[in-house]
Amino acid sequence: MNISKLHPKFPDLGFSDTIEDRFWKNVVVVPYDRGCWIWTAHTNEKGYGHIGRGAVGAGQIKAHALSWILHYGRIPEGQCVLHRCDNPPCVNPNHLWLGTKGDNNRDAASKGRNHHGETHRFAKLTNLDILNIRSLWPEVSQSELARRYGVNWSAIWKIIHRKRWAHIA
Repeated sequence: MNISKLHPKFPDLGFSDTIEDRFWKNVVVVPYDRGCWIWTAHTNEKGYGHIGRGAVGAGQIKAHALSWILHYGRIPEGQCVLHRCDNPPCVNPNHLWLGTKGDNNRDAASKGRNHHGETHRFAKLTNLDILNIRSLWPEVSQSELARRYGVNWSAIWKIIHRKRWAHIA
């Protein structure tokens, strides 16, 4: 589908007339990598590509969402463009599907992609630390536990009251 047909049809999306050309200049088809089409321009911290819509003040759009629009048309309200291949920079429309944020969360959980606890990239504590913190409290104050483990007292409170790290017994 040609964006010149989409642009007048979806003026509310804020796309410039050059967006389709700019999109294709940043895509590499990698047949040996599960058939993914890799976005080679700007990516966010999670690896998802993004591109400016082109119109002044229109912001950006994720590259895989733009791929969906270019190939299939408008994304229905309340829907997200999700990856079957679990490869964030992939923009191959055959690897994309529509679903809700809940669908995305369930998909991630079923594939073991939801990192929590010590597997989370920002975790400061281990599962053993959590067990130790819970066993030491209330004999050791929350302030002292926070000092020992290098976190703030509210993190300790959330651990003790199972607001965080609830998956650890």
